[in-house]
Amino acid sequence: MYTQLDFYCKEIIAAVLLEKYINTEKIANNIKLTVRQVEYRYEQINHILADEYQIPDNPLRNDAFISSSLYHALADIFNADRFHNLSKDERQAFILLCIFSNNTYLSANDLIYWLSSSKSVINNDIKEMKSLLSKFNISISNNKAKGYFIDNDRMNALSYIYNELIIKNTKFHRIIDYFLILKHENLLSKLKDVILLLESQYDIHFVGARLEEFIYLTNIVYASHQYNNFSNMNRLNIPIHQLPEYNFILDIEKYLQVEFDENLLIYLTACFISSSAGNYHVDSVDKEMVSKLTHHVMSRFQYIGCLHYDDYDELFIRLYSHLRPAPFISYIYL
Repeated sequence: MYTQLDFYCKEIIAAVLLEKYINTEKIANNIKLTVRQVEYRYEQINHILADEYQIPDNPLRNDAFISSSLYHALADIFNADRFHNLSKDERQAFILLCIFSNNTYLSANDLIYWLSSSKSVINNDIKEMKSLLSKFNISISNNKAKGYFIDNDRMNALSYIYNELIIKNTKFHRIIDYFLILKHENLLSKLKDVILLLESQYDIHFVGARLEEFIYLTNIVYASHQYNNFSNMNRLNIPIHQLPEYNFILDIEKYLQVEFDENLLIYLTACFISSSAGNYHVDSVDKEMVSKLTHHVMSRFQYIGCLHYDDYDELFIRLYSHLRPAPFISYIYL
């Protein structure tokens, strides 16, 4: 009989397997636990390592590298059916990620195994999901050839995943981590390094937590291994393919050695722009339009408020940085 572990233990093991090094403070910050709470889970995992894998001396501890034998033992624990079940919304988030990424065959038995759940629970989850997702024009079907799959425009599903699972509720990030590790497609740290390098090259920078969100989105798209059947959602009167951010996405595509269809490239570009601060010093085809809008807003505010700007140029650049992403934000969310 396995010793049961909670899902935070699984997140800790996942982090250790990814980094091959233990930084307790970093792990605690990433999974929203205190250092003491992480250390308590170290004790649980170390107990299993000693009893079941004959690895003594509490190998899970801060500032330690992972040996080959410890790595394989942790991987075995990670893949074993020994974790408490997720909540219903966490299960359904995981199921949606699996269905979106199904490019071969996905059965209920696969989901039962991965989620350590029963057939009735999985069937009820999918039934509820179909009802919820239909409101977002997302349709899930099931047949003998594919199992469960998205049977209409995949762009709607991707947009839902980005907005609902990545941006609006960060608690699903750990579910995404689990999904990516299970798929052996976790490129989060590598993508971050590449994107930070490109940020410097293009002089375009993400705002706050938006970098992490964009990396999750890109990794989920990559893990699906399906880069077409996305509709054209470009409702903006802007030639997106002429923007520097479009070339940024092309460079990511080149790094991943894949070929996204044009509609997916445009969507990822729009997501990127909506997550970054507009840089007035970077030339783009929309620069004149955004500049006129920025001058207009400042002039109207100055007139209505009976104000005088002492540092007009500095304020202009700061306001430009906020207004430039605005139409792309509405494009992503509406």
